[in-house]
Amino acid sequence: MAKTGPRSEPQVRRSRAVVIVLLASLTILALTVRFLYPGNTVFVSKTPEEARRSAVEQDRYLVMMATASWCGPCRKMRRTTWRDDQVVQWIEDNAIAVLLDVDRWKTLASELSIESMPTTIILHQDQELTRLRGYLTANQLMYVLNMITEGQPLPNFDTRQGMATLRLIELERQAENSSDIDLLSDLIFTYSKADKAGDAIAAFDRIVSMLIERRYPEDADLARSAFPIGALPRIIPSSLPSVIAMREKIELAILDADEPDIHLFTLHSRLNSQLGDRDCSTNLLAEIDRHFPNWTQAEHIQRFLETLIEYHTFDPILRSYDEWDLAAPVIVEAVVRSHNRSTKRFSSRYDTKEMIEERADAFHRIAAEQIAAAAMAAIRDDRPEIALQLNDDAINIFGPSIIPHAIVNRALNSDIIHPILRDIQSRDPVRDSDLESRLNNLLADMPSSRR
Repeated sequence: MAKTGPRSEPQVRRSRAVVIVLLASLTILALTVRFLYPGNTVFVSKTPEEARRSAVEQDRYLVMMATASWCGPCRKMRRTTWRDDQVVQWIEDNAIAVLLDVDRWKTLASELSIESMPTTIILHQDQELTRLRGYLTANQLMYVLNMITEGQPLPNFDTRQGMATLRLIELERQAENSSDIDLLSDLIFTYSKADKAGDAIAAFDRIVSMLIERRYPEDADLARSAFPIGALPRIIPSSLPSVIAMREKIELAILDADEPDIHLFTLHSRLNSQLGDRDCSTNLLAEIDRHFPNWTQAEHIQRFLETLIEYHTFDPILRSYDEWDLAAPVIVEAVVRSHNRSTKRFSSRYDTKEMIEERADAFHRIAAEQIAAAAMAAIRDDRPEIALQLNDDAINIFGPSIIPHAIVNRALNSDIIHPILRDIQSRDPVRDSDLESRLNNLLADMPSSRR
């Protein structure tokens, strides 16, 4: 037999490289398998039928999760919910847990009427106690498990209403001592959908108190907080006196402070919008003017406008005060900052070029509508030159493709007709013949004294 000589250094390095690559591949494979099929000792290594017999013989509950290898929420539950310490302890003390792979045990899945995954079924002595369809957090599952051990009657959780009840319970626990306004807003929306107007009003009042007492995180971006105004239409019919009392509480807090609070003022304005009482915002601004004679200085106007533009509710302040010379230079700059922040925030979450471009166009249209709203307020206040200035300033930043059209279109839809609109439309490189014809006809019908 021929003897092989010692391997050269390059051969040794290649061998080591092969071993390293092989080990890395095996590690990645192991992690992938663990991700796709996460192991967990909470589930017994038995067939569903074997687990059922064991549960009956030992007089334990049978907790069965219908799953499939391709089910993403199922894998997530196995990585999170079924690894929770409380869930694991409850199973160890009271039950036998088993997985029902619907692709492997098709007949049993059909007999149990499994329609979607994950579905968690809890039985005792072959009697189904409840089933929960969809992904469950550990808190949601523990709520049901504790109801079982406490002997409480179980509602039908296998319905949209039943699962909404679980979500509401979890939100209540999360929001119990929270200063997260967005979380409280979610709770209010959930209350309103469940027709719990009293609970919704109480949670709403918590937000108002937090704003008054400034009990919210220093880094809270309140301008983009999801204040639960959209829940009010469900709440107002049965709780109008409470909503009005809350509005009065906000008014007193604004006037008792050292300076007007922009967030309280905005919440007040949005309440009035839902109540159909916009004059109340104007009246409050007049009260603010009497209480705070210096608040209309340039820096205050700028701060109010920048925040109100974020809320898309800056119209009342412009309607109520002739501060256009102070406000006009700020408006376009504030809209641009809001537009850029929104675009940057979206781009950081999505890396698909088409999605980013599509959303950027949407933010562009929103900015155009904000400029148009300010231009309408200026024309109403008989400051048409401000409307033209807003249009030209915005064009310098956003380009002429959408701003003039947005202003003229909004004016015509709002029955606000002024000759300055012709100058604004002349800046539009893409002339909309129908829009131009409507504008010319309406201007022709105007009294000669107004042309």
